[in-house]
Amino acid sequence: WMITFHSQEHVIPLQLSSPKHHLYPVDSTVDVGFLNCEKCFYVSSLSRWNTYFLHLKFLNALGWSDYSETISATPKSIPDAPSEVEVHSVSGACLEVSFSQSHTDNTDIISYEIQWDTNEEFTNAESQLSSCSSHRFGSCNVITKDKTSPYFFEFCDVLANDIYFVRVAGRNSIEIQKTDPTGNKKDNTNWSSTMSISPTD
Repeated sequence: WMITFHSQEHVIPLQLSSPKHHLYPVDSTVDVGFLNCEKCFYVSSLSRWNTYFLHLKFLNALGWSDYSETISATPKSIPDAPSEVEVHSVSGACLEVSFSQSHTDNTDIISYEIQWDTNEEFTNAESQLSSCSSHRFGSCNVITKDKTSPYFFEFCDVLANDIYFVRVAGRNSIEIQKTDPTGNKKDNTNWSSTMSISPTD
């Protein structure tokens, strides 16, 4: 198909239309692809956060070249879910969460994000109104770079006898990726299991 557009004044445009198709797919998918990379070599089965060294040489009709300079690279990823997450009631107005670094993460974690909410889907904690001191829900980044686990974080302004849901996720130098901003899982954060508790005196 080739469509040519012409600009005209004082003419009410009509919608483009075409004959109805008779294709009824059973399923469909959307893939994000990249341009083919010529002269690329992909190395798999590497361990995260281990530094690897690489050099290469070329072969043509006259033989092999010398090795190139050695370069280094480190495969990275977002943190796995924290381990040993527990929530305790400090009072009827405050809760304390404790957690440790994931057993599979060995470096680069800068902080942890802690969310709490009366909604099990964390709708309020994910909203723009959420903060470290918002009422009955919240989201707070806790810097742990120079501390040792287990880590402890206390948050207040909760109401006695309400049921609160709490979860924790690590953050590092790798930015999280948006997966489905309108869905239940809006990004690829590896959250801990959701804990529930009711504040009591």
